[in-house]
Amino acid sequence: MAVVLGEGLYQRALIPAGAPGRPVLPVFAGGAAAVAAATALLNAGGADAPALVVGGMASVGLLASCVQRALSVQGRAGDWPGPQAWPATLGLISFFSVCIHFGALKG
Repeated sequence: MAVVLGEGLYQRALIPAGAPGRPVLPVFAGGAAAVAAATALLNAGGADAPALVVGGMASVGLLASCVQRALSVQGRAGDWPGPQAWPATLGLISFFSVCIHFGALKG
């Protein structure tokens, strides 16, 4: 999740205010902090189910934000791989985080 937060901060510095696809700082910072807190709780050995739910929900929020950014960001014709590449890749990372958290609840 540090990568998701770092990319959000980097892209926020590059994309002008009001432009489509600009990361929303509270979403990225809050989501990354919630996943980090859930991971710390799991590593401490307590509150497994609540920590997994919090981590999973934070990952869902990050996934939704990355997908929204990938769909709304605009680039120039001929850009490769295009401005959607990073938000889409980080959406995939967030999706894996969702799978890990909710999959661990079942097992």
